[in-house]
This record gives sequence, C-alpha cells and structure tokens, in this order.
Amino acid sequence: MKCRHFWAAFAAFFLLSGAAWADPYQDAVSKLSDKNPAVRKQAAEALGGLRNNAAEGPLKKLLTDTSPQVRASAVEALGVMRIQSAGPQIAKMLETDPDPIVRQASAISLGYIALPQTIPSLIKGLKDAHDGTRFACVNSLGILRDPSAMEPLKELLKSPDPRMRKSASYSLAKMNDKATVPALLESLKMSRSTETVNGKVFADATVAISVLRSLGELGDKSVIPKIAPYMNDADAKVKISAAHSLYLLGNNSGVPLARKYVKDRDAGSRKAAADILGGMGAAEDLPALKVLATDPDPQALESAKSAVQKLSAKLSPPKNLPKKKI
Repeated sequence: MKCRHFWAAFAAFFLLSGAAWADPYQDAVSKLSDKNPAVRKQAAEALGGLRNNAAEGPLKKLLTDTSPQVRASAVEALGVMRIQSAGPQIAKMLETDPDPIVRQASAISLGYIALPQTIPSLIKGLKDAHDGTRFACVNSLGILRDPSAMEPLKELLKSPDPRMRKSASYSLAKMNDKATVPALLESLKMSRSTETVNGKVFADATVAISVLRSLGELGDKSVIPKIAPYMNDADAKVKISAAHSLYLLGNNSGVPLARKYVKDRDAGSRKAAADILGGMGAAEDLPALKVLATDPDPQALESAKSAVQKLSAKLSPPKNLPKKKI
C-alpha cells in the first residue's frame, strides 16, 4: 500500500513540475514566436548555447525579425554554430541591415562561419559608417586569412585612427604573409614620426608596439636591422617591445634591455622581459625571474614561471644516458 501511494505521489509531482523536465531545445524553440522581443532574443541566445544544428531553420526565420536585437542574437547563434548555409544571408545583412548592431554581429559571425564567398562583404564592411562593424570586419578578415583582403588591410595602416591601425596590424600578422612586411615597416616608421599627414600627426606609441609585435610574429629575419634601432626609442614600452620582437625573430640583442625591465613598474614590460630572458637569458637571470614568479600581475606571473622552467632546463647538465649493450 505504501509503495502504491509513493508512486501516485511521484506521478502527481511529475505532472505538476513537468517544466523541470522540459527539453531545453523545444522550450527555446517554442519561445521564438513570443510577442515579447526580449523573450525571442533570449530564446535565440539559448539555442546558440545548445549548439543543436536542428535549430538552423528556426534561427534563420529570425533573421528577418522586426527587432534588431533579435536579428543580432540569431546571427550570433548561427555564427557560433558554424552554420555555413546561413553565410550568404548574413553577408547580405552585413551590407544592407539598417541597424549597426546587426551589421557588427554579422561581421563577427562570418569570422566563425568561414565561408570564402562572404569575403567580399567583409571587405566592403571595412568602409561601414559604424566603428564597431569596421573593427569586426578587420578581425574576421584576419581570421579568414584570404589573400584578397591583404591590400585593403594594408590601406588601413594609413588610417588616422590609431585603433584601426593597431587592429589592421594584428590581422595582417594573422595572415602570416611576408608580403605585408613593407607596409608594416612604413606604419612603424610613421608611428614614431612627428610628420603630419593631411594635417594629422600619426605618432602613437601604442601603434608602434602593435606593429613591432606583428613584425616579430611574421618571422622575417630581414627586418632585424630595421627593428633594432627602436630599442633606443624615447618611449619605454616601445623599447622593450622592440627587444621582444627581436626575441621572436631569434635575435638576442634585446637581452641586456630585458634585464633592466624585469623589475619595471609596467606589468606588460615585465612580462616581455620574462619572455626574453626565459628564452635567451643566462644563469645570472634566474634569481630575478624567480622573484618575478611571485608577481601580482597574472600574465607577468605566468610568463615568469614559464621563463624559470625554460631557463632552468637549458642550464641543467645533460643526463648521462645508459650505454646500449652491444
């Protein structure tokens, strides 16, 4: 009798609390037609999080929703799900949607979807009136690494906006093509010049730091003589960035500078110094690196720990391997 009452109670509980066992996918799909755009937006976000490809059709219907927030959420969901069949429609939205947030979401989404035929839309987006959309297009083009984007990105190294010049240099570095080196070197030169272009001063230390990093990552050793002089720059962060770029290129001429910066006030400079000394330092650098391995900055801390491990391993005498018996 007690057993029968238990199962009756359990059945009643199940019926009363059926929502707790509801299928999250079906629950989200059912809310896509809700009158409240906030509910539709949340449902689209939920479907993106579930990564269920069955949501492709329902999400595509939202691309023409009257609410820009809903359209943007649907675009983002289709992007993170890498639904390539949605690429052409999202590319068209990047070009024509009246809402800048939707265009920005479209540019980001196309970077995930990675469909070559959408590259022209991303290149057109580099001239969008909305800052966020332009920056998103730059980033996605860097991710996709299509050669047709190289020249438009190189042109952005001449932008009067230093943020855009930095973004363009990052994306060009991702493309990993040494043909971008001359344009990057020219941008580096302009970033430390007092000359004006169309009445605007292009000098900007943050741009120089970004370009130096890009040049180091590209791995073209022919630029070493052109980067080395920047270790004498008036800006302290540019100096250590030049040393770090040389380190990435396999050149150790920045080691003395790194020893000076390992205790610098700037966490980014300490991190760069740790990277250099970990890869190219000597036994005398271990004590300072061990101190830095307790740094309050998490990135400097991780670089210092890694540097201590690498340098210690390099300095350790090789273990005598047992001779093979003949």
